[in-house]
Amino acid sequence: MAAAKPTLVVSGNCQARVIWQALAESAEVKADYRPVYVRNFRKGDQGEARPEDLRDCALLLEQIAHKAPEMPGKESLPPHNRLIRYPILWLGSLWPLHSDGPRKASAASRQDDANPYGDRLILDLLDEGLGSDEAVRRWLETDVPALVDLDRLHEILEQKARLLDTRADVKLGGLVQDGFREQRLFVSRNHFSKAMFQQTLELVFAEIGLPAPELDLAKALRGMGDFEVPIHPSVAAHFGLRWWSADMSFAYNGKPLGMEAYLRRYAASQ
Repeated sequence: MAAAKPTLVVSGNCQARVIWQALAESAEVKADYRPVYVRNFRKGDQGEARPEDLRDCALLLEQIAHKAPEMPGKESLPPHNRLIRYPILWLGSLWPLHSDGPRKASAASRQDDANPYGDRLILDLLDEGLGSDEAVRRWLETDVPALVDLDRLHEILEQKARLLDTRADVKLGGLVQDGFREQRLFVSRNHFSKAMFQQTLELVFAEIGLPAPELDLAKALRGMGDFEVPIHPSVAAHFGLRWWSADMSFAYNGKPLGMEAYLRRYAASQ
């Protein structure tokens, strides 16, 4: 009987999951390893690897973050295990109005319109008694840089991203900060685009020592692009996003909508 292949354990959040899926589909990776994914995002949002997967681990691809807990069972890894660290990726500067959760509990039960990305300004306007169309009109007319110190927010988030890079073997935070004006690297504050996914895969595979596979990137992302959150026009102008335009479409639960249509649907669901 042939000996079992060593495992390649990938730990982290949903970004780690799609990286693991790409590794699991690579013929070169499968020739040498058995890829295993372990969710490890925040306390209470962690999975556990099987003891035998940790025991047989030859390579740990570990996502690092400022407050991420240690991967469960990490102490069980063999001493010869190779470790490659890569950072969690965010681009919150472009979505400074983000809000978690729906406006009211009943909205969460509308599964057809359940949007995980809230907008604080639209929610506040709705709370003032405005209808969804009027709330969207007011949203579009708002000068967001007058409400939020975007430069200071971006400075803080950039410093955090570049600091994580100093601890990482695969440097990705600086890549985001240096390129987000020229390319659409994120479709929401925490989900990267196909372009960023491709760059991430190339760097991860290069660090492992293997060529990056040719993938259908949209299929490989599997759900991460279901919601593409609009960027406020005044935010896009402030940061000088060269790829942004007012007539862009954005996926809402997988279906493309213009910016105003997306916002009206979101507001009506609240």
